Amino acid sequence: MKKAVVLLAILSAALSAALWMNRQNAEGQIHRAEAEISTLSNRLADAEMKLNHQERMNLSLGSNLTNRTDELAKSASGLAKVRTSLAQAQAETRAVQAELQRARAQSQAVQTQVLALTNHIDELTAEGSRKDRETALTQAQLAGAEARQQALSYQLGELQRENDRMARQLRDPELLRAQIEALKKQYAAAAESKRAASGRPDYRQDLELLPDGNVQFVSPAFSEPPPPSNPFPTPNP
Repeated sequence: MKKAVVLLAILSAALSAALWMNRQNAEGQIHRAEAEISTLSNRLADAEMKLNHQERMNLSLGSNLTNRTDELAKSASGLAKVRTSLAQAQAETRAVQAELQRARAQSQAVQTQVLALTNHIDELTAEGSRKDRETALTQAQLAGAEARQQALSYQLGELQRENDRMARQLRDPELLRAQIEALKKQYAAAAESKRAASGRPDYRQDLELLPDGNVQFVSPAFSEPPPPSNPFPTPNP
């Protein structure tokens, strides 16, 4: 019986020790579980906070993504417009280059025409100088011709006046006869003085008024003395 009691006591003590140990282990596990629960709670709170923050970040990123998507769409549209503008600018550049080439060709043609016109102007200038010299010479010749014409006009006037005077004389026979008599006297005086100076006979001539009004010299009505005969005749061969 004692053995049973001792055994029961030992079993009770062992059971108590086991229970205490189990209790201690359970309390340790509970403390560890509580610590783990607290840690997990803290982690859960952090995770929830991070999740909330991540949700807010996701919302912000979604909004930013939407904005970026809109901006990207706008950028794509602007890029398309820029590409279109670039294509138009390239086409305009090619057109401007072609126009520039045509302008250069036209400029070269104009320069050639200007050079030809310059040469033509030089030729015209030389021709104008030659024409000026010819004009000056012609003017000088014209001035000489005008001077000669004036001289001829003066001579013609003198001749016309002389002709008028002669016509007046022809219309006035008495005046003409008086002039003839005066000329006869002058000629007779000159012939007499010449004859007296030379000692030769006077072969004078008279003036005669013709029906047409002209005057001519005529021989006087006397016979000329014959030449002297040769006292020494030449014998015939």
